[in-house]
Amino acid sequence: MREVIKVAKADGVDLPEDVINSVVHSDDGDWFEPSMRVDVKKGNPIELEVILGNLLTVARELKVETPVLDVIYNLLKAVQFRLKEGQGLITLPKDRPIEDKFYK
Repeated sequence: MREVIKVAKADGVDLPEDVINSVVHSDDGDWFEPSMRVDVKKGNPIELEVILGNLLTVARELKVETPVLDVIYNLLKAVQFRLKEGQGLITLPKDRPIEDKFYK
């Protein structure tokens, strides 16, 4: 959330002081499950680009560093790939293709 706040500030949006606590406890899992978790449990692709990808695009445009969100995004890309593969939206070849290029 600290990186989200930095991106918002760079974009001219001042979030309230208690925004971290509000966000963390607004959907803490006791009453509601986060939408990405629901998608994963159902085997559906997650809304990765809408929820996190767009934020990172804005961060790049505003030159705001987001190292934690970058790691989370890349880990979630692996989850997204697995979910899409499970639904048959992505297929991998049975055998790993080997190119006949040699590097020196």
